[in-house]
Amino acid sequence: MVMVRVAGISPATFVAAGQFSRCPSLTHRTACAVPLKFVAEGRKPSGEPRGGRNGLFSALKHWPAVQLSQASLDIPQVFADKAGFGQKLILSTKSMAAEQDEAVNGRKNGQGGSDVVQSVAKPVAFGTVFSGEIGATDSGEKSWLLYAWALALIIYILPALRPFPLLDPDEGLHASIAQEMVETGDFITPTFQGQPFFDKPILFFWCQATTLSLFGMNETGVRLPGLLFGLLGAVTTAFVASRLFDRRTGLVAGLMYMTTILPLALAQSAVHDVALVPWTNIALLAFWESRRSDTAKSSWRWTLLAGVMLGGACLTKGLIGVALVGVPYGLTLILSRRLTFGAIASGVAALTIGAVVAAPWYIAISLENPGFAYYYFVERHLLGYVTTTQTHGTRKWYYYLPIVLAGSLPWGMFLPAAAWDTLGRLRDRWTTWRSAANPSSVKRLDPLPNEHLLVWMWFLGGVLFLTVAKSKLFTYLSPVFPAMAILSAVLFQRLAMAKTSRVTSRLTGTMAILLCLIPLAGFPAGIAYALRRWPQQLPSDLVAWGALLGSLTLIPLAFWLWHRPFRSLGASLALTGLIFMGVLFSVLPSVALGFSAKQLAQHLRALPELPPQVLVVEERIGSLIFYLRANGRPPKSAEQIKFAEFDHPPDWNKLASGIEIAVPHRVVKRFERQIDEDLFSRQALGHYQLYRRR
Repeated sequence: MVMVRVAGISPATFVAAGQFSRCPSLTHRTACAVPLKFVAEGRKPSGEPRGGRNGLFSALKHWPAVQLSQASLDIPQVFADKAGFGQKLILSTKSMAAEQDEAVNGRKNGQGGSDVVQSVAKPVAFGTVFSGEIGATDSGEKSWLLYAWALALIIYILPALRPFPLLDPDEGLHASIAQEMVETGDFITPTFQGQPFFDKPILFFWCQATTLSLFGMNETGVRLPGLLFGLLGAVTTAFVASRLFDRRTGLVAGLMYMTTILPLALAQSAVHDVALVPWTNIALLAFWESRRSDTAKSSWRWTLLAGVMLGGACLTKGLIGVALVGVPYGLTLILSRRLTFGAIASGVAALTIGAVVAAPWYIAISLENPGFAYYYFVERHLLGYVTTTQTHGTRKWYYYLPIVLAGSLPWGMFLPAAAWDTLGRLRDRWTTWRSAANPSSVKRLDPLPNEHLLVWMWFLGGVLFLTVAKSKLFTYLSPVFPAMAILSAVLFQRLAMAKTSRVTSRLTGTMAILLCLIPLAGFPAGIAYALRRWPQQLPSDLVAWGALLGSLTLIPLAFWLWHRPFRSLGASLALTGLIFMGVLFSVLPSVALGFSAKQLAQHLRALPELPPQVLVVEERIGSLIFYLRANGRPPKSAEQIKFAEFDHPPDWNKLASGIEIAVPHRVVKRFERQIDEDLFSRQALGHYQLYRRR
C-alpha cells in the first residue's frame, strides 16, 4: 500500500492491483487500483462474476475524485468521480495500455462491457488515461434518491385523499369564485357573489372550475389544481437544474423544493402564486438556452418557448411573473457581459409572444368591464409597487427576511455554505486573473460559470425586486424558492465530489448537525405551543409524538457523521414526508376548523331556512358561501351573507329580529362592549360565538 496526500482531501490509501481483495473492507477515503480487465468485465480479481449492481462500481460509490501530479503516479489507480448517477473510472500509467486495448475491443465486440456505457482513451503528459462512465450501477445515492422521490410524491397525493376544511381568507374566496364560474358559465369575468373580482387573472380560476366540474363541489376539487401546480413546480425545478448542471443535481433540487416549508404549504392551499412557479422556471431556462444555442433556429425555438411561458405567467399572476424572470436574467446578462443586441432582440420577441398569448383574455375582460385595465395595471401593479395604496402596502422593508429564513427550511440552512463556496470560487478566479503572465489574455474571464450566476441572480434578484416593492405578501416569494433549492443541491453535489474547500465543508457539516439537532427540542416545544393555542382541537398526546419525531432526526445525523451526505439527505427527505403525513392526518384537520367557516355553514344548513341576514365579524366569508352553495342552500342575495368589521360597524342593537352574527372567539370581548347583551341570545359553535337578535 502507498500513502499519499492530496490537496483538500485527508490522507488516502491506494491499494495496488494485487491487493484489491482488501478493498471492500477499506474506508471511504480509499482509492483502489485494479487491472482494467476487471473494470470491463465487471468482476472482482478472484474471478467470481459480479454484476453491475454488486461489483466494483458499487464498492467505489463513495470515493472522491482526485487529481494527482506526475510524480505521485507510481502504481495503477482507479478513482470514482461522481457524475450524475454513475462514476468515472480513471486508470493511469502506460503499463496498462495493452489491457486498455483489450477492454475497448471487448466492448466493441459486445463482450463483458455491459456496465461501461461510454469510454475514451486520451494521451496526457504522464502516460495514458482511460476513462469509462458507469451508467448501470446500483449506487447508494440512486437508491435513496428514487426512494425519496416516491415518498415526496405522496405529499401531493395524500391531501387529495384526505381533504380538510377550506381556509379563509384566500382559499375560500378563490373556491367560491371558481364555483360561481361553473354555475354561471361566465369564464371571462370572475365574480364573487355576483360582483366582478379583478384582483387576480383568470388561469387558476379556469383550472379550479375544471376540477370542480369533474370532481364535484368539494375540497378535493378546490385543491387539486394547487397540488398539480406544486408538483409541476418541483418537476420543472428538477428539469431546470438538470439542464444547468447534471441529472443528480436536478433530482436533488426537485426533492428539496417540494419538501421546503413554504412551497410545501402553499401547494396544499388554493392560491395563485403556486401556479406561477412552473411558468417562471421554464421561462428562465428557455432564455438561458436561447443564448447558448449553436444555431439561430434553435435559439429562436427557445425564445418562442420563453414567450409562451411569459404569457402563461401573465394569465396566472399578471406582470409580476414577467418581472421575476426579466430581473434575474437581465442581471445575469449584465454581470456576465453578454448583454448584446441579440439578447435584447430575443427578450423583445419573447415579450411580444407572451403578449399575444395573454392578450385575448385581457382584451375580452376589458371589453366587458371598461375600468378593468386601469385598475389592474395602474392601481394594482404600478401604484401597488411604488406606493402604499394597496392592502399589503404598509409592510416594513425587512418583511421578507424572516419569511425567507423560515420558509426555506430545512434546505435554506445550507445557503450560507453555498454562498461561501461561491465566494471561494470567485476568489480563485480573481487569483487566476491576477497571477496570469498576460492578464489581458484572460480579461474576459467570467466571474462565475453562467449557470451559477443565473441561479444566484434568480434568488437574490427576485428577493431584492420584491423587497423594493411597497406591497408585500409572503406568497409573492414563491418563484424564488426553486433557486434556493438548486443552490443547496449544487452544494451537496460539490461536497460529494470533494470540490468544496475545508471551510465550506465544515460550515455545511455544522448546518447539517444543527438541522438534525434543533428538532429534538423544537418539535415538542412547537407542539406544546399549539396545544395551548388550540386546546380543544388537538389530541393531548401530541407532545409525545413530537418528541418521537424529533428523535428520528438522529438517523440523518448518523448518516452525516458517517460521511454519507446523500444517505443523510435521503433520510431527511423521508423524515420530512413522515412529518407531513403526521400533520396532515393528526393536526391539520382540527386546526383548519379554526380558520374555516365550515362548521358555521353546517349550522346554517341544518336550519329550516336561512336567517334573513348573517353577519360574519372580522373574518372573510368565502368558505361559508362555498359550503352553502355546495349543499344546495345558496344565499338569495349578496346582502343575506355579509362580512362586517369593527372599523365600519352597523348599529348592532338596531338590527332586525332573527339576524345572526358570527363572532370569532378572539374578538368576542370587543364585540360585547358594543352591544346590549339583553337583546341577543348566544350559542357557542366551534371557533365562533353566535349571537341571534331577539
